Amino acid sequence: MRNQIDTIDLVALITLPLAAGIELGVWSLSLDAFASAFSFSEPLVTIAGSGISTAFLATMASIAGLVASGSLTEDNFQQEEWYAIVAALLVVPMYVFVPAVGSLINYSGIIPLVVWLALSGVAVFISYKA
Repeated sequence: MRNQIDTIDLVALITLPLAAGIELGVWSLSLDAFASAFSFSEPLVTIAGSGISTAFLATMASIAGLVASGSLTEDNFQQEEWYAIVAALLVVPMYVFVPAVGSLINYSGIIPLVVWLALSGVAVFISYKA
């Protein structure tokens, strides 16, 4: 339904900002149990020199969930909105796989917060507008 947040998107709308914030370094989350620690930002596997973490996988799954829910159709958004949507949804994969983008985002402490806020806002906009 247009102009309201779809209930099917709620899991993605909760998971995406949480996981993207961890991946971008806005905050950290780790679990300590039985004298062992697990950090959601630690790489599980390294692909092409880039660490794939649990937070990255959760971010990508949330983005896929928003796309798969049928929210992104050509009729729902204007061309300028598509540019913002594509840029926001590609920022985390670019951050992980393109070292120049990672360096640019990590240049100042406020940039990851601004990127995270934009990504979170676009996710809600997708669910609301579509």
